[in-house]
Amino acid sequence: MKNLENILMRTINLKKMFVFKHLSESQESYRNHCTWAVTSGCKMILAGMASVIHGIVPALFTFTSAKCIVDLYYQRLHNHVNKDYQKYIRLMSDRHANKN
Repeated sequence: MKNLENILMRTINLKKMFVFKHLSESQESYRNHCTWAVTSGCKMILAGMASVIHGIVPALFTFTSAKCIVDLYYQRLHNHVNKDYQKYIRLMSDRHANKN
């Protein structure tokens, strides 16, 4: 029983470490992070549904999904303090620039 308790405590401590590391890298509180993640996730789900409908009926939701993605990017990721985000955005930007 003591062994199981030790394993559970180590697992909980690892989870806390990863959660706080991400929040620290993003310089954000848990509450703000949770609010943003849930809100943007719901927006992306709705944008995805609009995109599916747009695929079936092209006259509907012509700009909805693209606008959602661009808005979320500029609201949150453009010039984000998290170095991993900056690195990934540069990588994708370079990759797409090299395709042309």
